[in-house]
Amino acid sequence: PSFAIGSDLQIKQPLHTWSTHASSWLGASGFERMTIRYEDMSLRPYQTFANVINFMGMGVENDKIDRALASTDFDRLQAVEKEKGFLEASDKNDQGFFRSGKIGGFDGVLSKEQMARLSRDHQDMMERFGYGADGSVF
Repeated sequence: PSFAIGSDLQIKQPLHTWSTHASSWLGASGFERMTIRYEDMSLRPYQTFANVINFMGMGVENDKIDRALASTDFDRLQAVEKEKGFLEASDKNDQGFFRSGKIGGFDGVLSKEQMARLSRDHQDMMERFGYGADGSVF
């Protein structure tokens, strides 16, 4: 269908809204899940990652967490993308997949009209994850 995405390397899959995608995960049964936000990983990376490891029932090993965080540091990922590319990057965006890494980085990128539409279409789910209609985080 016209709303499907995929390539020769991927199975075609329907493309739904962010709210539908998030709601499908939140409503899924049969397994435990933990939600983390980009802001949590950015502001408190060690604690957030340690919480994920604890959630998975694994022992927290400081040196392994340090290595994992170092290998996924935003600047490092951005450099690797510039050097080797990134499979999920859009061919329509010359800024790359790892654009700025800033919390609230949409400000100045999205127009007021786009922000209003996001808020209108996704406000309930945004609030569920701790986001205000203006993109603020609480």
